[in-house]
Amino acid sequence: MKLKTLAVSLLTLVTMAGCSTEPAAEKKESLKVEPVEVTEEDYPDKINELNTSLDEGFKNLNAVAKEDSGSKDREKRMIEQVDHIEKAVNGYKAIIAPERYKEVHEQYLASMKHYDKGIETMRKAIEKRDEKLWQKGNEPIKEGFNLWIEAHSKLADSVPVGDGTITAADLKQLDALAGIDRDSVKENISEDGKELVGKWGPAGSSPSIVLNADGSYEGYANGTYPSKDHRSIGTWKYDSEKGALFFTHDEAYADGKPLTDFRKSMIMGIQSFKDGNMRLLDVESLNEFLYEKMD
Repeated sequence: MKLKTLAVSLLTLVTMAGCSTEPAAEKKESLKVEPVEVTEEDYPDKINELNTSLDEGFKNLNAVAKEDSGSKDREKRMIEQVDHIEKAVNGYKAIIAPERYKEVHEQYLASMKHYDKGIETMRKAIEKRDEKLWQKGNEPIKEGFNLWIEAHSKLADSVPVGDGTITAADLKQLDALAGIDRDSVKENISEDGKELVGKWGPAGSSPSIVLNADGSYEGYANGTYPSKDHRSIGTWKYDSEKGALFFTHDEAYADGKPLTDFRKSMIMGIQSFKDGNMRLLDVESLNEFLYEKMD
């Protein structure tokens, strides 16, 4: 069988748009987890089902969270989606995995521990109408997402397809259709990330980001390089284990004026790195960027 290709970037939270004045959502008891034995044949299908459910839960939750704070029953609908996510998470936890998939399932369970923490914080954030608490809940969610990706890849390496001789190649082929090549990130970027140093931007345009060898960073609005009137200044660091760029913004300018309200940090997952091109995913906004090296 084939593992379904999901919009896995949706397994994280977006910013919640303000707080409403509607009554707080009612507290609920935690859902019970009833153990379920799953056969070797059925395990991949069951995981596909849970993956899809988890993906849909975050997609719908993010859609509601972005609505205007005055939207009718917004908090109630957010809680409904949190319930949906918790049910999916408990689905992973309920599985008694067959021997073939015990190791990969341990990875899924490790991921779900982080999602549990995030769910608990999300509920409190909605109940208290607290944006900062909402963002705090995103931290364990991101950690869970990273482990989820690893589990998804491990499962792809374990699932027999057709006559049982095809496994990881199937997922890699599907990833390639989406422009994702995780192997190229591991193969072409060293632990210190020195290959990332340089100017990067969309084909046919000017640089959007400048990664300097000393760890300093410059970011430019589309087509404004090298103007100092529209840029961000800070530092960058590469995490080889997560295959991601971590940015810290110290200053930001628009129309030559310093900004006080801007993103202080940003995480960009590197989805592909080869042939002078780099594909990035902003894990918070979920925007994707395809850059080429320009020096």
